[in-house]
Amino acid sequence: MKKIGLTGGIASGKSEVSRWLQQHDVPILDADLAARLVVKPGHAVYDAIVEEFGVGILQPDQQVHRAKLADVIFNDNAARKKLNAIMHPAILDWFERESDRLAAAGEPFVVWDIPLLIDLGWQNKVDQVWVVRATRSQQIERLRLRNGLSEEMAKRRLAAQLDPQLRENFADVIIDNSGSLLDTYQQLERLLKNLREETHA
Repeated sequence: MKKIGLTGGIASGKSEVSRWLQQHDVPILDADLAARLVVKPGHAVYDAIVEEFGVGILQPDQQVHRAKLADVIFNDNAARKKLNAIMHPAILDWFERESDRLAAAGEPFVVWDIPLLIDLGWQNKVDQVWVVRATRSQQIERLRLRNGLSEEMAKRRLAAQLDPQLRENFADVIIDNSGSLLDTYQQLERLLKNLREETHA
């Protein structure tokens, strides 16, 4: 099975690319979904998080209150590192297990949709890295429109991200999302055609 790592900076259009691929019957494994699944009660990650951060981060139904947990780690680097050390191995394990399940079902390739793929050093866990790119001004504008951020806050969000050039240095494929959606879709059609030919899907 061929594993494609899909990544990109905030407001680059990665979600739109992921949506298009899903609509064209490409199996997508999503990091946000994985993060929600591994913190469910009964999972070892859940127990470790409660032990580390206390019952104050739980909802009345005993589920992890993600917003409260985010507040705890927001300005505390040590707490963030502890949480990442608990969650990231479990998330990677989920990706590997789900990929094995899809391979056993006969799927020739899968896309790992992971915003922090390069930040985490997981580019070596996939066969190809696809990076979605947009211009900085487009990202700022999208953050203003989509998230209701001021221009200053949007710039801060971008500044906190991995340098785009560093991300692109690891790319096997760069999807340029700085033009029209039609341009992006045409790039994806070519990529998917090549991928299916390579894997005889």
